[in-house]
Amino acid sequence: LVQTSANASGMPDALSLEQALGQLDGEPDAACDGGSLPPDASGSTVVNVAVNPPKILRQGKVVVKL
Repeated sequence: LVQTSANASGMPDALSLEQALGQLDGEPDAACDGGSLPPDASGSTVVNVAVNPPKILRQGKVVVKL
């Protein structure tokens, strides 16, 4: 399962695995640590490709032009 973020809804962005797990009350059962993000990291770009034309749901650092 791939997620767009690892912070609880309404909580600040988690920039490290330790921060993410601290917000998720011990969930999930397993996690992969890809390293910490810089403090100025922006959120993920989320695109709904199940509709035609695709729709940008959230613009992040990756710019999508449809």
